[in-house]
Amino acid sequence: MMLVSLALAPVLIILFYVWLRVNTGLTRAFTAVPGHALMGISMGYFFGIAHMYPELKKANLRKAILAPFLLHGIYDFILMAGLDWLLVVFIPYMVYLYYSGLRKMKITSDSSIFRNNVELPD
Repeated sequence: MMLVSLALAPVLIILFYVWLRVNTGLTRAFTAVPGHALMGISMGYFFGIAHMYPELKKANLRKAILAPFLLHGIYDFILMAGLDWLLVVFIPYMVYLYYSGLRKMKITSDSSIFRNNVELPD
């Protein structure tokens, strides 16, 4: 999932830069790759839960599709609505994406069956 989301980002940057406003293209140039990575984390997190917990499979497969779809929709709306005041919302939204993605990675890492309880030196 991560590879697909990261590979798609540069293509979208070029398309938005050529077809839409330069401002949208420039903003996306700096936020699209991390944004796609964070949305890919969200998708992978729910796919992982669906795989590990068969009783939760159906709901988490829905979440795996719906969560990145909604996150990307909000991202696109903020950048493409043409409302300057929405750009004030954009930075907190990106902070939320980072926080949410890193939290999901920590939860997944901490509950991994491959995790050793050996502490690594600093």
